[in-house]
Amino acid sequence: MEKLNIYGDMRINKKGRFGCDISSQRLDDLDKKAIRHILSQRKHLSCIDLGCGEGKVGIIMSMIGANVVLIDKVNIAERIEPIASNFKLNLKFVNKDARELQKKDLPLPLDICYSQRFIHYLRFSEAEKLIDALSKNMTEGSMLFISASGLNSELGEAYPDKNKPVAKRFAFLNKKLSEKHNIVEPVCLYTEKDLENLITRFGFKVKSLKSSDFGNVKGIFEKI
Repeated sequence: MEKLNIYGDMRINKKGRFGCDISSQRLDDLDKKAIRHILSQRKHLSCIDLGCGEGKVGIIMSMIGANVVLIDKVNIAERIEPIASNFKLNLKFVNKDARELQKKDLPLPLDICYSQRFIHYLRFSEAEKLIDALSKNMTEGSMLFISASGLNSELGEAYPDKNKPVAKRFAFLNKKLSEKHNIVEPVCLYTEKDLENLITRFGFKVKSLKSSDFGNVKGIFEKI
């Protein structure tokens, strides 16, 4: 099986057109930090896994005591419902496009928003609206764990909008990289500064912000 990146991940396609399934193969540092944060708290936290894919990390969060809502436009209800029932987990799946989320879809208060390799599938203006809506359901001290495909990663090679400001970036990857990573939808690729500007304008402060060795951008933000 073809290796996908420098970490040795394999090309395992998820349902749909939104990238290969990385989370089922390993937990990365952002996953681990989100899980450790939940374990460090002395209360049951309400969390969402936005753009959850197969839902592995959200399931783990639920198993360690969090109340979790998984959200994705690809329907994985048949996978999630038996797990929630058999293990008696506070785990729910919402089959919805993130751009159509309503307040009733979210646990309140929202203590943790976790989203890996998803936000880049939205236009920057759509991402702004989403972060604004999430922020309004989060209170001081709530945490946002988020990653985005990086402009300076392999995906940025021959990216048509590379030299455009982030607000105007939204383009298809070149054919070779699109096929390799199973990303066949247009994307808005991010730099660290782009992600920081997106999140902090809606009442968050940076706790951690860096690019992975592959070049994807990962941030941890706290609601203030």
